[in-house]
This record gives sequence, structure tokens and C-alpha cells, in this order.
Amino acid sequence: MNRAIFFDRDGVLNPLVLNTETNNFEAPHVPEDFTLFSYTIKCLQKLQEMGFDFFLISNQPDSVLGKATMENITKIKDKFEALMQKANVKFTDYFYCYHHPAKDPCECRKPNNFFIKQAEKKYNINLQDSWLIGDQDTDILCGKKSGLKTILINYPESGNKRKNPLNADFNTENLEEAVNLIGKLENK
Repeated sequence: MNRAIFFDRDGVLNPLVLNTETNNFEAPHVPEDFTLFSYTIKCLQKLQEMGFDFFLISNQPDSVLGKATMENITKIKDKFEALMQKANVKFTDYFYCYHHPAKDPCECRKPNNFFIKQAEKKYNINLQDSWLIGDQDTDILCGKKSGLKTILINYPESGNKRKNPLNADFNTENLEEAVNLIGKLENK
């Protein structure tokens, strides 16, 4: 069976962007606003060397909420995937939920673990030896429902998405700290 890391994207692999209309930090709405954290590629390469399969699971409701066009959301997705390919970082699969419970209820939106269960079955993933890294309550709840080890990234701009005390297995300030933690635990 394979070991995997399930990543949330926004606030974990790339910075959130200030939406001046809502005065909240949100996922980028146009491709020009999408950038990676300076350490993202190096961190992913290090984890890849440890032998993990990578999956991206991201809630992307901004089109249905009228904040971004589906065309721009697709361009951001394509930009991310191109950056990964250029850096020789291989994601086994990408899972995006484009729904929002207020407009378009679904079973694929985190904290539901629909996509994790799909990946487990399709790619023979051992969930007990796998991780979920996210910056929001919904990420950690999704990981917990799936039996994954969880790391909460305490990204300051995601603070409004962390309303409930969580029982993440580990808390780190950023992806670099999360990778170092996984490395230490893997080498025990």
C-alpha cells in the first residue's frame, strides 16, 4: 500500500490574497495573484524524496459565490499544475470541489472525506500511514474522519477559518515546519 500526503492548497502551498471588498484574506481570484510560498517547491521535493504520493484537495467555491469566474479558477489551477511540473513535483491527483453549501450542496466539499476515500480506493493508499496538511477547521476535520495524521498550519491570514478548538495531531507555523516534523517522525 502507498503512503500519501493530502494537501490543502490556499494558505498551505500559496499565500491567501486580501479581498478589498470583504476585507478578508481569500483564495486568489485571478491567475496574476497566484504565487507559491518561497519554500513550497523545496518542501514538496523533500517530501517526494521520502516516498509519499501527493494529492491536492481544495474547496474552490468562488465561482458559484460570484467572486471569480470559472475561467480564472481554471487558469489558477493550470498555473499551479504547471509550476509543479516545472519543478518535477508529481501530484498523483488533484481534487477540487467547486460547490458551496449555501448555493450548491454536495458530498465532495471538505470536511467531507469523499475525495480521500476515492484516492484510497483508486490508488491503494494506506490512510493510517498518511497525512493531511491544512490551514482550516474543515481540513483537519476531513483528515480526522479519514484516519489520517493531521497537521494544522497556523497561517495568520487563515485565522478566520479556524473558529473551533481543533485536535490536530500537530500544529506548525508553515509548510517548512510541517515537512521537518514529518521528516523527524519518519526517521524514528
